[in-house]
Amino acid sequence: MSDTEIADKLRDIAGSGRVAWGDEIGLLHAAADIVEKHAELKGKLAGMEEALNKIGSDYIRMQRERDPLAAENARLKNELDDWHNAAAHVEADHKDEVHCGCVPVLRKLNNDLKAENARLRDAAQAVIERWESPAWKEAEPTAAVIYRLRDELGH
Repeated sequence: MSDTEIADKLRDIAGSGRVAWGDEIGLLHAAADIVEKHAELKGKLAGMEEALNKIGSDYIRMQRERDPLAAENARLKNELDDWHNAAAHVEADHKDEVHCGCVPVLRKLNNDLKAENARLRDAAQAVIERWESPAWKEAEPTAAVIYRLRDELGH
């Protein structure tokens, strides 16, 4: 029996004046069950309303948090795109030294080491040529060649 049917039957019995005691007790129990069910549903509804309010406030909070995070995400994506574009530019044109401050320093160091290597090889070659020269008396003095090699080695 539905809540409405029980309520209608209660009204009919109450208004007729011909109610048997047993019927009244049964209807009172049914009314009590309805009241208990109503209270239970009201509690569930309050819990649902509380949950919905929490969900709503969480949603609003997340939206407020999302906006700055979305802006930071966009900034980082742009920065990453810039880095990728710079890397692609450097790969395409190895003469570009703007992308990184260490590149000019490393290139200068590399060039200095190449020059030092060339000077050491020349000085060592001069020692070898002096040693193997058949006309050693007419060649540059051995001491001059050795001192040049010593200077290149930093001694």
